[in-house]
Amino acid sequence: MANEVFGYRKLIAYQKGKELGKRTYQLLKKFPAEERYAMCDQLRRASVSITSNIAEGINRFSVKDKAHFVEMAYLIPINLLLTLNTKLSTLH
Repeated sequence: MANEVFGYRKLIAYQKGKELGKRTYQLLKKFPAEERYAMCDQLRRASVSITSNIAEGINRFSVKDKAHFVEMAYLIPINLLLTLNTKLSTLH
């Protein structure tokens, strides 16, 4: 049973999500101070929620529940990119 519970760590999507989280944290250190609390906080939470949704979804019993959490994990990077793009376009 222990192997099933932590099997999500072997998923490529989980590993890529974890890497995205690390890179996001590194990038956010370079943001201006005025963005550290609003924009950075939002991006930080979103990057962490990718792996959280994968882990939670994999351990659900119904296919519908699993699909919901996997879909959420899929949509988060898209929302991250849209948020960054919107913010960057307002700076120019």
